[in-house]
Amino acid sequence: MRPFLAAVALGLICGVNSVEARLGETIAQCEARYGPVVERRRAQMQESDSDACIFSKSGITTLVELKKGVVWRIVFRMVGMTGEEVATLLKANMADGGWGPALKINGQEFRISPDRRRVAVHTPAIDKSDVPTLEIAAREYGQASYASYAARVAEAVGQVKGNKERQDLKGF
Repeated sequence: MRPFLAAVALGLICGVNSVEARLGETIAQCEARYGPVVERRRAQMQESDSDACIFSKSGITTLVELKKGVVWRIVFRMVGMTGEEVATLLKANMADGGWGPALKINGQEFRISPDRRRVAVHTPAIDKSDVPTLEIAAREYGQASYASYAARVAEAVGQVKGNKERQDLKGF
């Protein structure tokens, strides 16, 4: 489940209201909110702009992935993220109508906006060495992520079938 939730950082949340990335913002708007980019990484999705940007402010690290210059995925990660802090981040990033109720699957909480254009996934810490995350993404990001996953699965299945056809283990 974690491949979808790329490990990126978010430290201790102090003043979450002043550190809120939002879907649809530009990198300049993110820099105004957080300060300069502290690290650039290769974006997870091929459809994304080449670099994902990481910001750190007030002990919080936030990763944003952009497509055509606007944020389409945000990952917050922080030590000891509480339910109240998750709610604050969700409120800052909700579309009109709020978020739907949480659906819990394998310890994760999934929410979708009423217009079905945003999804949020909260992954709590499993143990003390783990760090909770909150990912908020545009529907288009989720669709691209699923298509990428489906292509990898199809490729793996093809390789397994190819291996079965090519290997002759008689007399092994």
